[in-house]
Amino acid sequence: IGGSVHLFRELSIGAHIHIALYQDGSKPNLAGEDAGRIDSQAVGNVTLSGKYVIKPESKTGYGYAVVVPITLPTGTKEAYMSRAAIALDPTFVVARTLGSWRGLLNVGTRLQDTQTTYNLKDGPVFHVAAAASYHANLPKLAISHYWFDVAVNWQTPLTSPLQDSFHERIELFAALRVPVGRGLHAQFGTGLGLWPGFGVPVLRPMLVLRYTAPKPAGVKAQRPGKDPLGVPG
Repeated sequence: IGGSVHLFRELSIGAHIHIALYQDGSKPNLAGEDAGRIDSQAVGNVTLSGKYVIKPESKTGYGYAVVVPITLPTGTKEAYMSRAAIALDPTFVVARTLGSWRGLLNVGTRLQDTQTTYNLKDGPVFHVAAAASYHANLPKLAISHYWFDVAVNWQTPLTSPLQDSFHERIELFAALRVPVGRGLHAQFGTGLGLWPGFGVPVLRPMLVLRYTAPKPAGVKAQRPGKDPLGVPG
């Protein structure tokens, strides 16, 4: 669940929180024994973020932005939905729209103190996310605008990248997004673990509610539901 507000033409602030409706998986145990299952439902951290648009998207060129989320450790640690310390996550975003298609590439580094969960270390990481979205306009239906979103997220420890497969995390996200009100969108999807790193669920169904406040005067309106240079969750 999240929302954002535009302060100026290039600057916006937002907040969101992740809630796991259902997830399944085993708690890791370095001795190879069964340590039980993680919580099926869990609440994630509260994340506050600021986004500065360096160059807006256009019909003939790329858009660029810098996003700086600050994550507060308010979630459920035992279900991999929280961390023990505040994390800073500066991310560079590149976006391009071609007709009904839109692509995003996010590259960033999460900076935080190293913590231990179930005897496994979790510290600073380097992460990359590649996403694509297709906008379908079906005027004969009750809801005429639909977006089909897909993203792949990968992260690796910053101090020892690609050194230990157990600490690599790769997850696929696929969803359908529809408008449900003025500035409000609902996204139905799931996360699929592609790599057996710790904390990667086999299946993570998701419901995302996102609200974007109207842009201030002087800012060109976007196509319904289009959040320029947004970062997929």
